[in-house]
Amino acid sequence: MNLQQIRELAGIKRSEDEILLDEAVEIPENITFEEISKMFDAAKRALGLANKLRDPTEKKKHVSQVMSGLNKIRAAVHKLEKQQ
Repeated sequence: MNLQQIRELAGIKRSEDEILLDEAVEIPENITFEEISKMFDAAKRALGLANKLRDPTEKKKHVSQVMSGLNKIRAAVHKLEKQQ
């Protein structure tokens, strides 16, 4: 059972922003360390921008989304390390 199925069973609706973020941070199966490094750099820039937001609600939302993306990147690095 994946996270989406658990959310559906619990009746949790996802916002369009969350759906778009999931699509934006899709990590292909055959990704290289160089590509992961570029994704990590982009996430660092995004986190810097999100932290500059003045509205606390927007800031929290965007920081959370970036951290979710970073978690996916971390998982991809771990997967690549296991393959090596």
